[in-house]
Amino acid sequence: MSLFPPKAGSRVKLSEMNMTPLIDCVFLLVLFFMVGMQFKQEDRQLEARLRAIGPTKDTEVPPPPVVELHVEILRGGTAPAPAPRLVVDGIPRRDWAAVEDYLRRYAQLSGVKSSVQVIVAPADNAVHAWVMKALDLLKQHGYEKVSFKR
Repeated sequence: MSLFPPKAGSRVKLSEMNMTPLIDCVFLLVLFFMVGMQFKQEDRQLEARLRAIGPTKDTEVPPPPVVELHVEILRGGTAPAPAPRLVVDGIPRRDWAAVEDYLRRYAQLSGVKSSVQVIVAPADNAVHAWVMKALDLLKQHGYEKVSFKR
C-alpha cells in the first residue's frame, strides 16, 4: 500500500479480505444456538422397537449372590515399632502368611473367586505399605472386584 494517491490511469489493487475469522465466528454462533436450544419433550423421546436378543425371561439364570470378603488393616504394636493387625472376615490373623493362606484357600473354592467383592478397610493410621501388601496378595490370588471402605 502506498501513502500517495494512485496516479491517473494506473490500476488500483484492491486488498483481499481474510474470511477465516468471519467463518470462525459463524461456526461459534451456530454452536452456541444449538447448545442453547431447548427441545420439545416429543423430540427427546425416540420411539424404538427393538427385537429381544438372548434368552427369554423364563430361561434366564439368576445372578449369583454377591459374596463379600472384608479385609481390615489396623495399626498395632508400639509407636516406635508399629505392626499391622490384620482382620479377615471378622477373624484376627496373626501375620501376613496367615492372611495369604486364607485368601488362597478362599480363592480355591469353585466359582467363588469371580463373584467375590473384596472390601479393604484400612485404619486412618495404617501404614501405606501394609495396604499395598494386601492389594498385592489379592491380585496374586486372582481377586478382581476390590474396593475400599471409608
